[in-house]
Amino acid sequence: MKQLLLVSASVLVFASVSAAPWRRHTIDASSSGADGARLMDVNGDGYQDIATGWEEGGVVRAYLHPGYMNVKGAWPAVTVGKPEDAVFVDLDSDGSVDVVSACEGQTKTIYVHWAPKDRAKYLSPRAWTTEAIPVTAHREAWMFVLPLDVDGKDGIDLVVGSKGEGASIS
Repeated sequence: MKQLLLVSASVLVFASVSAAPWRRHTIDASSSGADGARLMDVNGDGYQDIATGWEEGGVVRAYLHPGYMNVKGAWPAVTVGKPEDAVFVDLDSDGSVDVVSACEGQTKTIYVHWAPKDRAKYLSPRAWTTEAIPVTAHREAWMFVLPLDVDGKDGIDLVVGSKGEGASIS
């Protein structure tokens, strides 16, 4: 009797879960190979925004959440660089949330994409500036960046990982 009850309960749970498939809502289909998404409220509106590197398409984009009424359509976005991985971080503690991207392939460099100080210009590509982190330039196939205060000094640090020959966690 216990086995029959357990099987019946399992079938009911499975039927209720499989009866309503998850609905996909595409916010951007203009590139290919989005390689992960990182979330943070970068503009202080209470909604989670997205940073992603489109590895195959060769772009790093920041997307601003358009509010719940428009969340199922295309999101406002800005292209800030070329990627493997991308993450939001206010790296210089100036109140503007920047994007850091890691690159493998021929580039093998980690970049800081400095956000404009004026939040109204966040979606303007010309308002962003990009700089390589010199110690990472053409050194390793960088795959991942994690902003973290490791030592409790001087603000945010970047924990980075690479792959292939000479790979490291740095």
